[in-house]
Amino acid sequence: MRARVAVLILTFLAVSTGALITPGSEALADDITIGVLVDLSGPNGAIGRAQRNSYLMARDEINAAGGLAGGLLQLDLRDTGGRPATARSVTKHFIENKGYPLIVGGSGSPVAGEAARLCQNLGIPYLVVSGAEDSITRRGYNYVFRLAHTFEMYQAGAVDFLKSVIDPRKVSLVHERSLFAERTMVTLRRAGRQLGWEVSVFPYDYGTDDFSSILARVGEAEPDVVTVISFGRDAASIVAGLRGSGIAPEALIGGSSAFSGREFYRAAGPSADGVLFVSVWSPKLPYPEARTYFEEYRRRFGADPDYHGAQAYSAIYVVHRALALSPSRKAVDIRNALAGTAMRTAIGPVRFVSEHGYTNQSLPTVFLQQWIDGVPEIVWPPDLRTAEPLTNTPGGLSGEMSPRRDLP
Repeated sequence: MRARVAVLILTFLAVSTGALITPGSEALADDITIGVLVDLSGPNGAIGRAQRNSYLMARDEINAAGGLAGGLLQLDLRDTGGRPATARSVTKHFIENKGYPLIVGGSGSPVAGEAARLCQNLGIPYLVVSGAEDSITRRGYNYVFRLAHTFEMYQAGAVDFLKSVIDPRKVSLVHERSLFAERTMVTLRRAGRQLGWEVSVFPYDYGTDDFSSILARVGEAEPDVVTVISFGRDAASIVAGLRGSGIAPEALIGGSSAFSGREFYRAAGPSADGVLFVSVWSPKLPYPEARTYFEEYRRRFGADPDYHGAQAYSAIYVVHRALALSPSRKAVDIRNALAGTAMRTAIGPVRFVSEHGYTNQSLPTVFLQQWIDGVPEIVWPPDLRTAEPLTNTPGGLSGEMSPRRDLP
């Protein structure tokens, strides 16, 4: 009888204080840790370090606002060095040794692809943050979700701009021999064939110091448009070389994130003005989260973030939303919660769809920016633009810039 009375008293207290315990609520009230794959070293080290800053910034904001049902969101960040074998080992450790119910990250496609295969096989949800290889979300994996654009999506904005505004006859592609560049080149060549462009391709090896012979061949092709897919200082060197060679295409487009940063503008100097580049994030996007992220990152780290950082920051907010929606910390419930997540983030709206051959693929906004008087303005599509696109005068790339003809 005493035991029964005690139970009734405890039950009354629990109900009256709103602390009634239900199955699984003990786990929901605890801190939760997720595994994060990040390239802190290796070829993507600079990207990975910016992503680490962004992951931790989002975590701190979420926990300062109350975390998850009384518990805190914890991140276990591990360096993959950009190596698929290391990514597999770390992912396996996260799942089998740590028991984490969710994995996030991957700065490049080789790492993301390896983690995706393992997570799918072990039934653990995985959110790809930056890997763009199309096949990652074209294998029918129901435990793999992708926040990032794909290779095919990345160049869609540039193709649409060229088709609608420039209408070129000849397009030259200068690219480093890398997975990203070669996949992007395939997309542009396919578009060229469909639209009747005459496409010439000029690849070069990583570590090339002298681009004069390549640029001479580009000049001989007399292109209306030049697209450059390069990384690091190569981007600035090639742009400066094009201008110095007197090559005068109507549009010069950078096809990688290397063209979006202040480092590129400083290295290229006056040559940078007028360069267009493909982008998936800008603080000028019409979402308050984009500006908030930019300003807070700059305040905390004294540098401007790029889209990789914005993707990482947004990913943690997507994780937070999914964990808040999930009725438990079981992998299958978190997977279902991710599938039902729809929200606005620093990179724009996020919702995972299964269409056009993709499974659990977000459809991020892809747009074109242009350096205009030292400011990266959004110039395409028209509904997002913050400035009119500029094209080169007959004087060539080194001449003044003038507004293009009316946009559609």
